Formats: sequence, structure tokens, C-alpha cells
Amino acid sequence: MIVKEMRSPVQAEEEEKMQRDIAGLIKEKASLQAISYYNLGTQYEFLKNYKHCIENFEKAIEILEMRFEPSYPLALEFKSGLSVAISKYSRFLKWKGTKNQRTFSNLTKIKVGRSAVSQGRSSQPR
Repeated sequence: MIVKEMRSPVQAEEEEKMQRDIAGLIKEKASLQAISYYNLGTQYEFLKNYKHCIENFEKAIEILEMRFEPSYPLALEFKSGLSVAISKYSRFLKWKGTKNQRTFSNLTKIKVGRSAVSQGRSSQPR
């Protein structure tokens, strides 16, 4: 015979409160973890390493969407950051694709300008 444990209303209420507290802590931990990934992504964005930036932003969004609804304000903010990073990465890839077609006439002018200045200084009497 199985005997069910009888709980008083006070015990049941305390148990429910503890479960809500645990759920809140799990959501808080998920938020902090997502923020950490997002911060790491912003550092990669600053370093112009867009591939890793996008990976970290996506991981942050994935964590938030597992614990919160997709319309959660932090998730929306992170999605906005992700779209900016993707557009920067797209522009970078376009620039990288045309890099071999670029002429370096400005660089030549700078080198010529510097050598002319340095030669001019050495030829001036002191």
C-alpha cells in the first residue's frame, strides 16, 4: 500500500515559493550568461572579428530564447546588435573581395611624400 505524504497548506505554499525562487534564479543565471556572450561578441566586433562576433551574439540570443519568450526586451536588443554585426560583416566581405582590385596610389603618394620630406630635411644646412 502506497501512503501519500500529507502536507499542510503552509508547507505546500513554502514549496511553491521555493520552486518560484529556483525558477527565478535559473532565469537570472541565463540572463547573465547571455549578457556575457553578448559582451564577448561586442569585443570581437570592436576587433573587427565579425565571424566570432556573430557566433557569440547568436549564442546569447539562443540562451535567452530557451528561458524567455522571443519578445523578451533583452533578446530584442541582442537581435538588433546581431543585425548590425551581420551588415558590418557583409560590408567587410565585399571590401575583402575587392581588395585585390584596389590600387595603392594613395600609399605610393605617402611614401613618395615622406621620402621627399626626409630628403629635404637632410639637404638643408644646419
